[in-house]
Amino acid sequence: MKNFQLRLRWLLAALVVLLLLPVAGWLTARGLVVTDQCRPGDEMVVLAGAGAFPERAARAAELFHDGFAHRILLTDDGLKGAYSLEEGRNLQLVEWAREALLEQGVPEGRIEILAPTVSGTIDEARVVRSHLERNGVGALVLVTSPHHTRRTLRTFRTELGEGASVAICPVAPEGSIRRDALWWATPDGWRRVALEYVKLGYYRIRFG
Repeated sequence: MKNFQLRLRWLLAALVVLLLLPVAGWLTARGLVVTDQCRPGDEMVVLAGAGAFPERAARAAELFHDGFAHRILLTDDGLKGAYSLEEGRNLQLVEWAREALLEQGVPEGRIEILAPTVSGTIDEARVVRSHLERNGVGALVLVTSPHHTRRTLRTFRTELGEGASVAICPVAPEGSIRRDALWWATPDGWRRVALEYVKLGYYRIRFG
């Protein structure tokens, strides 16, 4: 009888954990997302992100047409993308991002690719800081993927200083409730959410 009761308790405990995991997973994932800091500025910065450039470019074009900024800056991670029949070569991902903006109606003269190439969010913040120092632009609007927003906003505000006006507008995630609740059940979820917490902790220690 005692063994049966013990097994029943373990079973109930396991069921409770299984029921709570999606809720805990959703809360954990949403803790990385900043959604209340999206407001217009002078220039928009679309952060590089390998395969994430199409959705980031689409979000930037949408915000541009809504009047959130008069110019779009693209950071360059130096990675090559697909082959372009028109150009006869493999375009850099930043070039494909530029093409995506043009296709969505952003004028060519309103797009600028920043140099040099970057290898992380801190590099992007420093490249943008150099741009601001040269051009004296005021308020910035950052565009990136949802789970990259908290670290990005903190990094840029730290690097640009207290006087800088920095907003952030995440890409609107589709099916975010289900995906965020079950991120721990997929390898991509661990790469996207768990690794981002590791990076967030590292950035706090390394860069303040």
